[in-house]
Amino acid sequence: MSALYELPVFGLTLTLAVYLLSYGLYHRLGRPGLLSPVLVSVVVIATVLQLTGMPYALYLEQVALLTLLLGPATVALALPLLRNGRALLASAPAVLGTLLVAGIVSISVTVAAMVALGADESTLRAALPRSVTSPVGLTIAESLGASVPLAVVLTLVS
Repeated sequence: MSALYELPVFGLTLTLAVYLLSYGLYHRLGRPGLLSPVLVSVVVIATVLQLTGMPYALYLEQVALLTLLLGPATVALALPLLRNGRALLASAPAVLGTLLVAGIVSISVTVAAMVALGADESTLRAALPRSVTSPVGLTIAESLGASVPLAVVLTLVS
């Protein structure tokens, strides 16, 4: 089995195939939230990695192209903000206030719940970047010294 997953395109092919299949299923079943293509892909790929014994580090090497493309895709999400800049600027105090309060509440609730549930410090650090995009969460997790795979999964689920 290791000969199969050591092929340089195995991780990339697996990721794209699982995502496309789960995307089709998601739309055929009326777009239920629990069958989000990203969530289904994470679960299926994690299961395949576990069953095959493929190291996560090897998988990350094989999907480096997708990871590289996440940055520009995230930046592309800013285009609607740019197009609607005047409307946002007119509401700047409300938008900034909401972002500030929501950020404080989100972090406070996360930390309080995890401390109450007895989470260790490394798990807590992995959960902190959960409300951002995957590339940003990955970078934050690395800078916090957190478990990057756990942070990415929590970011995707969140």
